[in-house]
Amino acid sequence: MSRALALSLLLVPGCTAPPPEPLSIHEGEALGSVVVEEPRPPPGPAQKLRLEISLKHGLAAIEIGKRVEITAKIRNISREPLPIVLPGDGSAEGWRQPHLGFAGTIDAGNGAQELTPADSGGRCGMFDSNWHDEVVTIPPGGEQSLGDWVPAPSDRLSMQQPGRVAFRLRYAYTAEAGAEKFDPGAMADTPAFELVSNTLQIQRTQALTLSVRPRDTIPPGRATKMAHYYQLEVYNATDTPRELPTVVSAELSFPPLPGQEPERYHYAQDWVRPKGRVKPITVPPGQSVVLPDLTTFGFPYKTSWSEDDRDGALELLLTDTDNAVPVIMDAFNHGYAR
Repeated sequence: MSRALALSLLLVPGCTAPPPEPLSIHEGEALGSVVVEEPRPPPGPAQKLRLEISLKHGLAAIEIGKRVEITAKIRNISREPLPIVLPGDGSAEGWRQPHLGFAGTIDAGNGAQELTPADSGGRCGMFDSNWHDEVVTIPPGGEQSLGDWVPAPSDRLSMQQPGRVAFRLRYAYTAEAGAEKFDPGAMADTPAFELVSNTLQIQRTQALTLSVRPRDTIPPGRATKMAHYYQLEVYNATDTPRELPTVVSAELSFPPLPGQEPERYHYAQDWVRPKGRVKPITVPPGQSVVLPDLTTFGFPYKTSWSEDDRDGALELLLTDTDNAVPVIMDAFNHGYAR
């Protein structure tokens, strides 16, 4: 066979398969790793705004009794101007737009526990219901301070114990959908949205530890003062001398017995007239001293407290503090002190 013939045999076409049919992809079907999804709605204000908080005093360790104060702002991370409502009187209670609230945890060494609401003692029902004049527009890339109506977290959350505290702020514009007589005003085109801030962490420290200890003996006659039954000791847990604070007021409370209301006794500032406090008393590092200011507090002693073996709780409001300081009850047994 010649070379030309051999080449011609190699060029003889063989059998071929029919061409494949074109594939059709229906909406929502997958082809390999490709998924055709339905169009998503445009992002709302919650995706275009950022709520940021920071400590006003800049300290990461704050003693118990000192207020924890923050500053808050909202940043516009979108390319369009966006309206928001600035907080006002009533926002922290959820009575007007926007609503503000805090949530957080405290870890005293046994794991993080949810912080409970602080006992604010209530407030009057009057507030600024007209929030329409506090609508502002944040330009693209701009930011807006929320001002002075953002409450202190320590006023809203109970963080009067030593431990590591973590908290965050919630801002909500509810738009009050379905509410009667709701006028959205300049926020008519803004749907309801909610922002949650970054988390701040602080350490709650207790520089001075207050302890109530029962006295071994009771003075003759009718004992009517708290100092007749107990003495208040203050321990300085720091490595520097600390000035002893003055007791401004005290509150003694007992949990309720079955079928009864809880008992609470408040000793107001008018009854506190400390004697001999012309100059401050200093507590040396690592030592305890007796605080004399309990001598002016009346004490509604009841024999049922010892008979029922009831342990109470004592909180003191001290000078230079804005929150009540819990007192450690080492031996709050009235039968022993009687």
